Amino acid sequence: MSKVITLLNRKGGCSKTSTAFSLAVELSKKANTICIDLDDQANLTSWAGITELKYEFADFLLDKCDIKDVIQPTKVPNLYILPTAAREGDLRNYADLRAKDEPFRLYKLTQELGKIFEYIIFDTSPAWGSLEKASCLASDEIITPLKLDKFSSDGLETLKTNFDKLKVQYDDCHGISENGRPYLNKLVLSEYNASYALSNQLVEAYKPLEATGYKLFIIPQDQAFKKAQQMSIPVQAYSGTKAETLKVIEALADSVAN
Repeated sequence: MSKVITLLNRKGGCSKTSTAFSLAVELSKKANTICIDLDDQANLTSWAGITELKYEFADFLLDKCDIKDVIQPTKVPNLYILPTAAREGDLRNYADLRAKDEPFRLYKLTQELGKIFEYIIFDTSPAWGSLEKASCLASDEIITPLKLDKFSSDGLETLKTNFDKLKVQYDDCHGISENGRPYLNKLVLSEYNASYALSNQLVEAYKPLEATGYKLFIIPQDQAFKKAQQMSIPVQAYSGTKAETLKVIEALADSVAN
């Protein structure tokens, strides 16, 4: 049975794409994995080194092609992608015009992809629109990346409120339940610097969440993410990546897989 994960946060600049791609690469060491670029900025597609697109993911959503026409291999063994064109593409058009009327389109897609891929990763835009909601409805769990700043906790509270309302709205639809899947219990806290008092204070502020069932994954400040993105390689393949960064990514993948 496949596992479907959405990386979600309404704020930009919180390491969603960094976490999505790094997690997908790590999971591909275990089994066939596919990542889906749901952001019309197409950063995930760029990072994966996809430069030529005959079809983008929106072409499938708009019934212009079959899903097999969109799937592309990456340079990473066992890792594939459903790419998105940059802003000149049609993903935002689908999100604005059709996604609201097809809340389970992505769920049905994951049922088909699950016959081939054990892990399916959605990287979303910094929004809470119909497309982001559809990815949540398709998922087994939601992972929320947060940048360690004083505004991140407010963003998490708003996201959790919206997410809970969505589960109530679709309770008992395709396994969705107010008290069940999709689960939101993993937080990735990025850009941690142990030498900064504020950074330590913010981490301590999140620690009480562990008693309520949340798992915290704390990634240190690491320029390797920017370097790896510029080179279109995984952070795991960049020689300057901190050992602690790799350790946390591995732990996150193990937590998803178990």
